[in-house]
Amino acid sequence: MTAGIHPLMPFWGLDVSQLDQRWLDCGHGVEALLFRADELHELAVLERNLSTVAPTGPLTMHFPMDANYLEDRWIRDRLYEFIDIALRHGGRGVVVHTNYLIPVERLYRHDLAALRQRFLDLFSEVDEYLAGTGLWLGVENMPLIGDLGDDVDAVFVYPSDFAALRFNNVGITFDLAHWVGALESSHQAARHELPAEILPPVQHCDLLDVTALRDRIKHLHFGAVSGVALPIRRSRAQGGDLPGDDPRYAALAQSMCGAGLTMSLELTEADYRRRVNLWRGLDWLSNRGFVAGGQAPA
Repeated sequence: MTAGIHPLMPFWGLDVSQLDQRWLDCGHGVEALLFRADELHELAVLERNLSTVAPTGPLTMHFPMDANYLEDRWIRDRLYEFIDIALRHGGRGVVVHTNYLIPVERLYRHDLAALRQRFLDLFSEVDEYLAGTGLWLGVENMPLIGDLGDDVDAVFVYPSDFAALRFNNVGITFDLAHWVGALESSHQAARHELPAEILPPVQHCDLLDVTALRDRIKHLHFGAVSGVALPIRRSRAQGGDLPGDDPRYAALAQSMCGAGLTMSLELTEADYRRRVNLWRGLDWLSNRGFVAGGQAPA
């Protein structure tokens, strides 16, 4: 590998059949994901699978995306258990969303600044827990509105939202598609195509404003988003695409190169046991000089 980005293959941590052995043979890493809170009852399966895989490249793990660890004590305990599993298997880090999903019609009841402070207090505790381990927790930036346009998880969207997230072991997972989607939604709001009452406070940012966060970014998620969630038009955003010739993604990837960051290629597949877009995504990155190696072995 070069000093650029280290590409990772995401897979459902409860199903090792999703792993492409050719990827592992190339020395690339993996990101083990759980999707739903009820999967936290299967952590023994996750750990057994990680023992079986033993990737030679970097390992990261992704906590379930609907698990409210802020308010549910059992789930918070599972977050620490999840971290411990990552530590036992030599993981580099653990990715979390805030997982605080608010229906758009109830958004007005929530003080996002106060909510953000509650998360910062919790992340301070996690930071202490991780001291001396070498493992990071990466808080992922989120889009302004959910893919279906019916809820928001908008505690950390814009660079300014991360202003007080300054810890030694808790940093940022930067998702390229989420950021592009947030900018698209912000532009839609500026044109009054998204009703203000269903949105968090909108900020107007430039694409590369996120470079101000670079020293706190621990990990990257790669993929492109198409469309914008517009509930009044019943349209939705679709993630997991290849960027094609969209220059925004190349500019963002270029701005993150050189630090040896890991990047999970979150690309939609027709069949996750027969990866196609994973390798296309690696080619996209390799052809632009962001990583070494691209084509799948014969």
